[in-house]
Amino acid sequence: MNRFVVVSAAVFLLISVAYLPLLNELYWSTLTSLKPPVRVVADLLVTNGTIFTSDKSLPFADSMAIRNGRILKVGSFTTLKDFVGDGTVEVNLEGKVVVPGLIDSHVHLISGGLQVITHTQMAQVGLRGVSQKEEFCKMVKDAVQSNLLFADWSTLTSLKPPVRVVADLLVTNGTIFTSDKSLPFADSMAIRNGRILKVGSFTTLKDFVGDGTVEVNLKGKVVVPGLIDSHVHLISGGLQMAQVGLRGVSQKEEFCKMVKDAVQSNFVDLTVVVASLSLWFLGPEGSVFSLDTKEGSWILGGGWNNDFWGGELPSASWIDEISPHNPVWLIRMDGHMALANSLTLKIAGVTSLTEDPIGGTIMRLPSGEPTGLLIDSAMELVTSFVKEVSVDERREALVRASEYALTRGVTTVVDLGRYYPGTTDELSWNDFQDVYLWADSTKKMMIRTCLFFPITTWSRLSV
Repeated sequence: MNRFVVVSAAVFLLISVAYLPLLNELYWSTLTSLKPPVRVVADLLVTNGTIFTSDKSLPFADSMAIRNGRILKVGSFTTLKDFVGDGTVEVNLEGKVVVPGLIDSHVHLISGGLQVITHTQMAQVGLRGVSQKEEFCKMVKDAVQSNLLFADWSTLTSLKPPVRVVADLLVTNGTIFTSDKSLPFADSMAIRNGRILKVGSFTTLKDFVGDGTVEVNLKGKVVVPGLIDSHVHLISGGLQMAQVGLRGVSQKEEFCKMVKDAVQSNFVDLTVVVASLSLWFLGPEGSVFSLDTKEGSWILGGGWNNDFWGGELPSASWIDEISPHNPVWLIRMDGHMALANSLTLKIAGVTSLTEDPIGGTIMRLPSGEPTGLLIDSAMELVTSFVKEVSVDERREALVRASEYALTRGVTTVVDLGRYYPGTTDELSWNDFQDVYLWADSTKKMMIRTCLFFPITTWSRLSV
């Protein structure tokens, strides 16, 4: 009965701030059931063939799904139907045999290509298969008489029709660092289909200008190759950008003021209303923050670095007085430490009697009482009480973080994901399935990304 009264009160409160629709889903099990499926659609589906797979477990199959020139799956038609969608071209092989591409380990590719092509055009003398001297001489004689014998390579190359490539974009009047010792800097660059055609002076690139070429004057600005960040938590960082941002804070007073401001404004953000997880890492799936407590919304955020204010580590005592009714959870900038206020510790049941989990530490006062700082896997003691952010929020976070990365010149990242020791290793795979495949299929991938997967799940990568 008490639970019903508290939930009713909470719902009434949220009606007043126009967030009733967000609380229709009270349990994570309901929320996850609503996750939109991520479906990969093939460009080409070949069926009714005899496909040799070179796989002992399935030496032959009748169908094969292909996307972007890559084989998605081979098998029976019934097992591949899920790959069929808008734009899929289906080809009936009518029993024809398909084998892996053959490898010729000794060819003269350019010379052979010239001979085949020009022989077809009667431009060279094709003597393959000739079995008699008389036939050999006759074919050479015929070529001479018809004036089709090319005297040398220079004559042949002079007859090739010119092929002109037109750039989509030509940037000029810049300071372009090329990383090439022979030409360390250039002022212009021609680009087509997102690829650099050539860098150099404007006069050497004029031939790439044609119909549709956009010219941009850089006015002396510097251009460098895209930067690569080898250690990021891309989705978590994107989530941070919608929460309390403490990055760059250099004083204890400023730290406390930002938390106070968030509490006073109730920091009503979508991520807070649905009790989303914090800045860098998220807890196990299925965990739910119970609405039978009387406390207010969670205050989530992070990015703080105690080195900026002299090294002193923050504690719950800094923020308890300003957040008596709001659980607070703030992650350090490296993602390996988080600050909880006393209310959060109470909700999570973290006391002086709580033992340090394997791979983690509960920072304590000399009396044994927790200071509010939890390190590595000890963070899960709190995150397991906060509901997982939705798929849509994670997708928005990826787009948000990618856009920010591009503003800083970062074009490639290694994403370590939301996994850290002590959490479920499914987090990385959930983001791959729900977020990255979605971004790829909807053309929302803005930067090149190398994903990290826990070593315990590497066997899946071979599938």
